Order: sequence, then structure tokens, then C-alpha cells
Amino acid sequence: MRLPRSPRQSPVMPAPDHARLTIDFDLRGSPIAGVVRGGHGHGEPFIGWMALTRTIERALDLARSAGQDINRTTDRERDPHAQD
Repeated sequence: MRLPRSPRQSPVMPAPDHARLTIDFDLRGSPIAGVVRGGHGHGEPFIGWMALTRTIERALDLARSAGQDINRTTDRERDPHAQD
């Protein structure tokens, strides 16, 4: 069952200074197991809590390195009501 999207959630991609990761858990796995997917498209499997942490860190590192090539928007461009 899907929950309704809250008004604050946006269906668009996150801002360049944010990353969205998806974690698919294997409900039969013991210890914890699954796949972490980032904006780069491919998934990286993990087994265990420490591997999950390392996998998330690697996905965030990839997102950061990809974001270095993106022109950063100013606070005013992101929020036209921002105070200078």
C-alpha cells in the first residue's frame, strides 16, 4: 500500500547539494542484506550493517564527485524569498 505524498515532498530530483539513495532490503536476509541504488543508476549489494554503512558512504562519494561538475545555484536562485 502506498501512502499519499506529503505536500513537502517533491517528485523532482533533489537539489545539486543533496543526493537521493534507494535501499532495497532482502526481507529474508540475516544478517541485513540488500542493494543501495544512487543517482548513478547501478545498484551495489551489501550484507551486514557495516557493509550497508560503507555502501552508503561510497554512493554519497560518487554523488559528491558527480556534483563537482554541476554549476551550483545561489541561495537566491533556490529560494527567491531568501534574505541577503
